[in-house]
Amino acid sequence: MPTLVRRGVSVLDFAARRLRAPIVVSAVLLLLAAPAWAQSSHRHHHTPPPPPPPPPSPTLTLTFNPQMPSVQDTVPLDTVIATVTAAWSDGSLFTGTLMFGSPYADDGGTFALICQSCATANIVVSPTGLGLMGDGGTVQQITVVATQ
Repeated sequence: MPTLVRRGVSVLDFAARRLRAPIVVSAVLLLLAAPAWAQSSHRHHHTPPPPPPPPPSPTLTLTFNPQMPSVQDTVPLDTVIATVTAAWSDGSLFTGTLMFGSPYADDGGTFALICQSCATANIVVSPTGLGLMGDGGTVQQITVVATQ
């Protein structure tokens, strides 16, 4: 079979180069198409980020004013010693009750709470108790519990 020669390149060489050309072009396309991150986002379905965690549950706190009252042992019955306020950390309205509880309760009947169904109650020397007589120089402890 005669071979055509043109400028030193045979038709067979030319045909062989044409067969190799798609491989080179294909390799170039593969290199361009390979990085998935380079493709536009409308071609891929992205998983949305997870929702943020729920906010922490509000906490109930009790605040005493003054925090450490100091009074004479001769104060009359029904004297306000301190106030206690129940409040939610998120600002919600406290609608529960305040009462004495363990371990110290009302110090053996020495103290009382005025307005137990309020967010703020007065702690008083119990009007039905013996008062603070004989307790001079000691520390009385009470436990207040808020329930809602």
